[in-house]
Amino acid sequence: MTKKTIKKTLPILAGALIISLTTPIIPSNLLAEASKGVKVSTTKALNNKGVVKKIQDKKIVDKKAEDKVKSERYIGLEKAIEIAMKKVAKKKSEVTDYEIALTYDDPHYLIEITTINNPKIYKIYKVKVHGTTGEIKDVHVDKIKDKEYKIKTNNGRFISKYEAKMIALKEVKDEKAFITGFEIELEKKVPHYLIEVKTSKYKYLMKINAETKEVFDLTKEIKDKDDKDEYCGHEYKVKGNSDKINKDKKPVVDVKYITEKEAIKIALDKIGRDAKVEDIEFEKDDNPPKYEIEMYNKDYEYEIEIHATTGAILKFERDGK
Repeated sequence: MTKKTIKKTLPILAGALIISLTTPIIPSNLLAEASKGVKVSTTKALNNKGVVKKIQDKKIVDKKAEDKVKSERYIGLEKAIEIAMKKVAKKKSEVTDYEIALTYDDPHYLIEITTINNPKIYKIYKVKVHGTTGEIKDVHVDKIKDKEYKIKTNNGRFISKYEAKMIALKEVKDEKAFITGFEIELEKKVPHYLIEVKTSKYKYLMKINAETKEVFDLTKEIKDKDDKDEYCGHEYKVKGNSDKINKDKKPVVDVKYITEKEAIKIALDKIGRDAKVEDIEFEKDDNPPKYEIEMYNKDYEYEIEIHATTGAILKFERDGK
């Protein structure tokens, strides 16, 4: 029987990420870029070789699209805000939100600016700024009555989405951090913003009190060393617990764990000579929580368990090769 070939057009979406960058305090050139819109047509027999080639072709196209976007010179968030503010040109105005969409076919910044037109009316401007030229692409204006605004912001006590994003980025203390998730939870017992932030090593999930600006719940996961797009199950509770907020709404701080780097140093000090890490696991739910480390050198293999809060060595085994 003759094999039929199937012709397909494969639209490749090369990571069209909508990310959030930093304030003018943090260098504006630290952009996480995205790309989309590259298309490729190809014909293959749907056998095993065809499937492998399809995957390889997709990777090649994705890489080319990524490289294309990364080669562009973007104006940066700080400049985009400056352009948007000049366009609005109102005395009583502030940035209340932003989005960054540096996509392959439509790179832009969307800046939200809220102004008080008169004591009873707020105007919300959404200004679309081109990512490379700085050209104003679109301006959309909404009006909101003072009463509605006060209800929405709890009489002006809730911080804006923009402020919440800036707090989240500063909390992780990494210039290359960018926001990958954002939810508004103002109807909860403790009104807050739920924000996900990623860096080159970690993924953070935090809750920020919408009234006090406090980060009252924060966890982080380590990036999987074998898969740059995944995060492994080693989750560290850094501070707080949303179910245990006291009456004064002060953050409840959990026990602080030693870092993976600190645990490895303790292990090396115990070994007393050079050794390489073969595997390390953080067992937070064990009693006590601990790091399980496997190490080796030219003479021995080691298994070491280290208490995750005190740094005490719970187990030390050495086997000759």
